[in-house]
Amino acid sequence: MLISVTGFFRNAEAFDILKRKVFARLVQQRSDDPIRVWVLGCSTGQEAYSMAMVFAEASDKAQRPRKLQVFATDLNDALLDKARQGLYARNLTQEVTPERLRRFFVEEEGGYRVSKSLREMVVFARQNLINDPPFSRMDLISCRNLMIYLEPSLQRKAIPAFHYALKPDGFLFLGASESVGGFGDLFEPFDKSHRIYSRKAAPPRLFQLPIKGNPDRPAAVPPTRKPHASVSEAGHKTPEMFHAEVSPEREADRVAVSRFAPSGALISADLQVLQFRGATAAYLQHPTGKASLDILKMAREGLMLPLRATINKAKKEDRIARREGVRLRQGTRTRMTNIEVIPLRNLKEPCFLVVFEETGTRKLPVKVSELTDTRGETAGPAKEAARRIAELESELKETREYLQSVHERQEAANEELQASNEEVQSANEELQSVNEELETSKEELESANEELTTINEEMSSRNLELSRLNSDLVNIQTSARLAIVLLGRDLTIRRFSTQAEKQFNLLAADVGRASSHG
Repeated sequence: MLISVTGFFRNAEAFDILKRKVFARLVQQRSDDPIRVWVLGCSTGQEAYSMAMVFAEASDKAQRPRKLQVFATDLNDALLDKARQGLYARNLTQEVTPERLRRFFVEEEGGYRVSKSLREMVVFARQNLINDPPFSRMDLISCRNLMIYLEPSLQRKAIPAFHYALKPDGFLFLGASESVGGFGDLFEPFDKSHRIYSRKAAPPRLFQLPIKGNPDRPAAVPPTRKPHASVSEAGHKTPEMFHAEVSPEREADRVAVSRFAPSGALISADLQVLQFRGATAAYLQHPTGKASLDILKMAREGLMLPLRATINKAKKEDRIARREGVRLRQGTRTRMTNIEVIPLRNLKEPCFLVVFEETGTRKLPVKVSELTDTRGETAGPAKEAARRIAELESELKETREYLQSVHERQEAANEELQASNEEVQSANEELQSVNEELETSKEELESANEELTTINEEMSSRNLELSRLNSDLVNIQTSARLAIVLLGRDLTIRRFSTQAEKQFNLLAADVGRASSHG
């Protein structure tokens, strides 16, 4: 079942943030390419046209305005036809301000139609987020109140698809009840209260691009391959459908880099691996337990401490850091490796290229006690022992630095916990004082209620008393058989007996009138 609940400028505050922060930033970028926006689940088009109106308003203040191309997609062809017409009833434009109505709409019989300039910004198309390939190179994706209707498994597929579809500096706009969930490595909050996220330069999750196959071909038959299909270095053939024409120079560069470039990894500022370059199995391996791309957790035995020290040095000094002669133990042999960390500049987020250079392998040295004989012949082996001792001292120094950093992080975490505890305690005290005030107010309300109950009882007793007095007075007037007229201090008639009514021709309406009236 397709749900077509939509409207213009749903959550107007979010669209205002979108205009002032997101579109203002995109408009200021120096590029001749149009800004590309993807609106999913557009229904009858209000959301897509709202994006176009907000962009037009943001472009008014830009020195060099850019063009906009909105791709609005939905599954319902009937709704897409209505969106293409751009004609809306008067009650559907209640959320549009009079200024926007005058600027972006043309009044017609029965409603308003979007202007031609606004209509040319939007392209409507049928698209299935689950089965169809996503768009690419988008500056902004708006998927509001769509994922709440999807199963969790489909939501876990949608977020990596959005990350794939966005440009490196793109934005994701979600509904008020939606979030990126456990994909904090792909998106970071740009405006958390209004569910606007910015794309992070993170390694893509396991995301398989949906590819439409030939409907005439049975699903069980695998795609055919040509005999001359290319073969990768790992020995796996690549299907022809993934082939793309490249120039001979680029193919030669790829082969040269893959064969002669040193192994390494591209990492982010928080030490997450963004890309593996070359054969890194000798230096990095996936740790057991929860999957992680932290390069320190993936480092093999003997590599973690020098790698950490080299990365910290490159971060601190903002220049290339190098460490030579690092030992990696592999069985009965050691691998001598050089580590070089290169900061990458001119990027939105700081990244580092870690390069591993193998210098050779050798057998593990014997113990120092075995190098010295009873005659003191230690000429050659003693030199090896001294070098090994220097290496061990260096490793011990790095271990101490690592433990010191762990201790400092632990102390910082303890301080944060202590501060949080103090805040919780102060909040608890405030809640206790508020509770006491509420208890006092409750007691005051109870006492006031008791007073009102007492007054109510007194009023009830007085009413009974007045009723008895009134009954007695009526009985006296009736039994006395006299013409009695009671007057007030202002000589107005207050009541009279039956005999007075007959004798003076009085009526019930005469009560309250002056006695001087005939």
